[in-house]
Amino acid sequence: MDVLRISFDGLEDVEKEIFLDIACFLPHDSESYVKEILRIRGFHPDIGIRILIEKSLITRDQWTIKMHDLLRELGKSIVREKSPKEPRKWSRLWNHKDLIHVLRENKTAENLGAIVLPKFDEIKEEVSVEALSKMRHLNLLILAGKVNFSGCLDFLSNELRFLEWKKYPFTCLPLSFQPNNLHKLILRHSNIKELWEGIKDLHNLTHMELCYSKSLGRIPNLSQAPKLSRLNLKGCVKLVQLDASIGALEKLDFLNLENCKSLVSIPNSIFNLNSLRVLNLSGCSKLIEYQLFERPRQSEPSNACQSVQTHMTSSICKTLTRPLHFFSSKRLTNSAGLFVPSLPHFPALRDLDISFCNLVQIPDVIGQLHSLERLNLGGNNIVTLPDCIKELPKLRQLNLQYCKHLNWLPSTLLPMGGTSGRVKYGGIYCGLYVFNCPNLSDPEGCRLTVISWMIKMIQVNMQSSLPRCIISVIIPGSEIPRWFNKQNTGSSMKLDPSPILDDNNGIIGIACCVTFVVHDVPIQMPEDLEQLNPTMMFRASSSSQNQNHRFLAIEDHQ
Repeated sequence: MDVLRISFDGLEDVEKEIFLDIACFLPHDSESYVKEILRIRGFHPDIGIRILIEKSLITRDQWTIKMHDLLRELGKSIVREKSPKEPRKWSRLWNHKDLIHVLRENKTAENLGAIVLPKFDEIKEEVSVEALSKMRHLNLLILAGKVNFSGCLDFLSNELRFLEWKKYPFTCLPLSFQPNNLHKLILRHSNIKELWEGIKDLHNLTHMELCYSKSLGRIPNLSQAPKLSRLNLKGCVKLVQLDASIGALEKLDFLNLENCKSLVSIPNSIFNLNSLRVLNLSGCSKLIEYQLFERPRQSEPSNACQSVQTHMTSSICKTLTRPLHFFSSKRLTNSAGLFVPSLPHFPALRDLDISFCNLVQIPDVIGQLHSLERLNLGGNNIVTLPDCIKELPKLRQLNLQYCKHLNWLPSTLLPMGGTSGRVKYGGIYCGLYVFNCPNLSDPEGCRLTVISWMIKMIQVNMQSSLPRCIISVIIPGSEIPRWFNKQNTGSSMKLDPSPILDDNNGIIGIACCVTFVVHDVPIQMPEDLEQLNPTMMFRASSSSQNQNHRFLAIEDHQ
């Protein structure tokens, strides 16, 4: 430790703080996540990480930052050294036993700036939450593990920059909490009914995630959150409407409303968001079925945000029932001057999920979504696909699972330019999912179409400069095709890479096939599919023998 301490002592103050954060909280995390946390904490991660790597205090393994166990222990001992038996005086807490000690003491913790409880840690005994009110300088609070809190939370540090609290037990955030420094707010599976009343200063907020907060009734006014780019409300089953201010979030990139089954109102103005790239409306059944009035209420807008109509209009109601008329610039004859947002308002839309929305037809106008890369139509009542699918130049993932009435697929499904989309981690991901579509009139033809598409995608990828292409396909079938030369039964398979490494003729990839059976289980809501969906039943993991070869192993998780 004394030898290792010399390297630490040679660091600048900011670099020391970065080292301690990585040692205590981030020893084996993705580089992007490490940098994000450090940046939110107020550090300069690009420079700091480079210096730590140069001094051999951390390593970069592909996209992961790693720190040796001895260096981790050095960092933790440095945090503890001034008051080894009084964790409330430390700058950081990372162990559930030390957190219990601090909560029991219930004393002021002036020096404490960061608490991270990992997701697998658990505090079973009941502890008072009042001690958190005495941590006035806390700027990072991550309670990903399970904590059994009692008492009343009267105060949260106004210096908080990152707040993540799984199963937050209270119905709202403290009245005194001022979130003007907050960058990320993550309250999964919380008991929140309403975050706060009125309008708060949220000029630093970029990420809000309240998914599976089953008591959440409304979203606050977000007009003072100009940097908000991600809003995840998945599984908020009591949410009835979205605040009109969401339509004024010019940087909103990601909006997830999956399984908000009580949602009957979304502001028309969200379709004017030029930055929106991901829109998920899966399972929003009442958004379609609810019968609403035809004319908007007249009001005098006081500003641009307030001018957005908060109620569901007939244009949005008929968006999905007729269906997808929000992609059309056509005015509805019975809408009394209301307009349906036109397609040019979606220039950046990359990912659209409208599964389980009772759609019976996909209009040709969808072919004008020229930035679309992923389209999920699963669980709808469509009979066939329109030719406009071929007009989407970047589409590379199409999901048709659980389309019970689908009886025909066009001979050409996806455009051959599909691999021109966004590259992630040095590769491109393509997929075509046709599962549990019992009315397909020509299953064999379907298989041939899909295999033909897969081969063409590989050919396109070989002609490009992309280092690899990962293609996943799910199609009807009861046996593995004969051209897979190594076959066996069981729950997993192994591949010996040595013959491939010795192959001087070159290799374009490895194809793996799994045949599985899903027993008949009633499907109620889309979240049930997480247990039944075949795309969730097997996982592809890659490992590297050297820089030129990558191998896939597929394991059946049925």
